This record gives sequence, structure tokens and C-alpha cells, in this order.
Amino acid sequence: MCRFIAYQGHPIVLDDVLIKPKNSLIHQSIHALETEYPLNGDGMGLGWYVHDIDNIPALFRSVMPAWNEPNFMALAPKIRTRCMFAHIRAANVGSVSLYNCHPFKYKNCLFMHNGSIEGFASIKRDLRRKLCNEAYDWIMGQTDSEHLFALLIHNMLAHDYEFTAPNMAKVFIHTLKEVQSIKESKGIHQPDFINVVMGNSYEMLAFRYVSDATLDSSSLYFSAGEEYLYRNGACHMLPSENEDSNQAVLVVSEKLTSYVAEWHEIVPQHYLWVDENLHTRLFPIEILTI
Repeated sequence: MCRFIAYQGHPIVLDDVLIKPKNSLIHQSIHALETEYPLNGDGMGLGWYVHDIDNIPALFRSVMPAWNEPNFMALAPKIRTRCMFAHIRAANVGSVSLYNCHPFKYKNCLFMHNGSIEGFASIKRDLRRKLCNEAYDWIMGQTDSEHLFALLIHNMLAHDYEFTAPNMAKVFIHTLKEVQSIKESKGIHQPDFINVVMGNSYEMLAFRYVSDATLDSSSLYFSAGEEYLYRNGACHMLPSENEDSNQAVLVVSEKLTSYVAEWHEIVPQHYLWVDENLHTRLFPIEILTI
């Protein structure tokens, strides 16, 4: 199962979160700890924002495994940012291809996923039929993840919504329901496992959802505090006095350290909203219509 990390907050150098921690994304690409699929070597990707220039993310993706990607190793110590998404891939839908590597970018938004839409090959044509030309033409790869994002884009455009976090959250929940409806029409009942992080450069959303609530879903955590630090071989999230003083938020599919108190589980069937002031709030995922 793919692994990912997202960050929003005070400026950090990327290798302090992606390479140096004990259970960094590099380590997870070789031996992930909180999944039955420990190897994630089918490509990697990095998206980050440079707010001094604009709110359109830079994007670096590679079919090389993260542990053996020299350009990533060279870039990470030289990039300082206030918002980034990073992903390592274990391919289950789609070939090992640059276009299948996460994160995916649409205008100022980034989107990445671990999990699966079961039976995707059987619903792919029906899903694509729903898409407007812009969303359809935007797709470059083969993955269920990119098609899920395309359907979200279509639904946002269809309602002329701005890509704010509250709008994206509402529409994404509707999009999940739409996928379930397509599957039901095809008699496909295998559960979907959806861990998704998306953002618009100033806000971030993290969803943990499984279509059969009786099943366990993939792990998802966040950590919030006054400051994220890497120092003397260890990384920590320094605690804030209260939520209103958060200066850093991490969302991870696996905890980066064994300091359990610094990590909070995003419970199944819920999503996390990190707003532009770095306030964190959890909401239930209620399948709804718009």
C-alpha cells in the first residue's frame, strides 16, 4: 500500500521530514511498518509550494524508487517550503509510469491517495463518461486515484465551486457516493479503501474512509504543534499551548517516530481539515448529495 506525507506550517527544509527521521519516507519505501505491503518502490513524487512566487505547486515525479532517486536526494536538502506533499507508490492499478505517480496537480491543488477502488477496471468506462471535457482531457495516467480526482474536479466545475477546503470536502464526499453508485450498478461489492490528502496551498484535507465500515482501514495520523524540529538525529513536534497557536501540521500514513504522544489518529470514516490558520478539526464522513 502506498505511503505519503503532507506538511503545512512554518518553513521547513524537506530532508528534515522526508529523509532524516527514523521512519522517514525513504525508510518506508524499503520497509513500511504499518501495512502488509512493506515495499513501495514503484515510483515517487513530491509537490511543494513557493508562496513568494505564486500558489501553483511545483511538481517532481519519478519512476525510480525513492531510496534510489538521486535527483530527489539532491533536491530535498535544498527546498524550503511551508506546504508540501510527498508520496511513494506500490502499484496496484496502472503500470509503473511517470503519469501514474502521485501527487496529481490541478491548477493550485494537489491530490494523493493510498488504497484502492476495488473493481476499478469494470467501472472505469462509466466513470469517464461522467466527466466534462476539461476533467476528461486532464487525465494522463491509468490509476483509480487520478480518475477519482478527475471526478472530483468535474463535480467542482459542474457546480462552479471555488477550490476551497469546505467546498472540496463536501464535493469529495459526494464523489465517493457517486463511485459507490457506479459500482452498485455493476454488481461490484468489494470494499474501497480511501486515504486521500488534498490541498490548495493554504488549506489541507485528509480523508480516511472504507466503504464497508466493519473493516479496518489503512492507518492515517496527524501531528500539530508550535514547531516541527529535526535535531541531533531525532524529529519532534513541539507542543502548542492551544490549537489556536499551531505553527506546523503533519499528515502521515505512518508515524515518523515512536513518540506516540505526538501523533493523533484520524479515525476511520472521518476527515481532517487544516485551515489557513493551521487550526485542525475532525469531521465525520457522511455520504451526502449536493
